[in-house]
Amino acid sequence: SEKHLYALFYNQPAHGRVAGDIKFRQVSVTTPGGTYYYPTNIEINLGHWHHPKMLTDTHRIYITKYASCSDFPNGSIRPEQDIYNPYSIEVQHVKNGEFPHFATVGDVTAKAEQYIPLGKRVMINVDNLPLSGKFSIEGKAIVISDSIGDNFIGCTVITPTRVNSGTTLTVSVVTLLSALLCALW
Repeated sequence: SEKHLYALFYNQPAHGRVAGDIKFRQVSVTTPGGTYYYPTNIEINLGHWHHPKMLTDTHRIYITKYASCSDFPNGSIRPEQDIYNPYSIEVQHVKNGEFPHFATVGDVTAKAEQYIPLGKRVMINVDNLPLSGKFSIEGKAIVISDSIGDNFIGCTVITPTRVNSGTTLTVSVVTLLSALLCALW
């Protein structure tokens, strides 16, 4: 079976300077011996909010332990305290190639062994990034940061649907209801 999650960075000026989306996809196969989860495929399509064609390639992706972008104490990420780490593993900032399941779940950049570019589409595969189950990343805040000071430049919550913060859906419903009422009047 397949599980999909989404992180949408649209209509969020209060939480960042990036626009675009991240799609997570994980395939699992169930056999009589148990369920095997393949590495999570991540499609990143992000750009700068005001300069969508500008290319920069020194950004990090962190999945945090928080359920909201408002839960951060300030405008920067504290890797030792804020990264989602359900196994309580020491933060390493590098991929443990021999034992990928011993790495911090939320440090996507370290797991992928590359910085993330803004301004072009990128696909990466990451081990031990569960999209379902007890340690799922669903509902966690995801942060795009600069690589220098870990200041976050984008934040949103990972959801199972492609609907963003609700602004577009609300406007669409209001428009639809208004048109319906006018037609009935």
